[in-house]
Amino acid sequence: TGLVTVTGVGATLTSTATITSTRANYLDGSATVSGTSASDVATLSALTISSGTLSPTFTSSTNSYAASVLSSTSSITVTPTRTQANATITVNGTTVSSGVASGSISLTEGSNTITVVGTAQDGTTTSTYTITVTRPAPPTITISTTDFQPRASTNVGVNLSNFDTSLNYQATVKFVDITTNAEV
Repeated sequence: TGLVTVTGVGATLTSTATITSTRANYLDGSATVSGTSASDVATLSALTISSGTLSPTFTSSTNSYAASVLSSTSSITVTPTRTQANATITVNGTTVSSGVASGSISLTEGSNTITVVGTAQDGTTTSTYTITVTRPAPPTITISTTDFQPRASTNVGVNLSNFDTSLNYQATVKFVDITTNAEV
């Protein structure tokens, strides 16, 4: 009885060893043992998000990504795909199956960090990918006037902020008497 450790075998390689035992006053013997070492591949072969676009484009050797979403996007999912069949994956600490979308991840206004970790079959080798998703504040319109005259031409100041310049917007302004709530 005893434990025999074979070292120097590369990950996922099969190795065969013959063990011979000789001991005084005992029978000689030998045994052949073979096995496959655990994989140390922890990388992903693909990584996608449900809204926005990863920048730069995904490659397994790049670990940091950014994406922007619209202010109306309140959550996102991440779909990671492992490179090696026996690796495991977590998204923000929750186990996710390879090629399957994660659960919904809530987004707050501003910067949101999502961490994806691949763990190799050997249980120790990891690859960490970070996605920073930016969700802007919703657009706002501030209208002000200092000299409003009903039914007359009035200069109205309009301040627009947090608008996505790739979209078209339309605003309608109605003036209402604050006492009667009637349009003027």
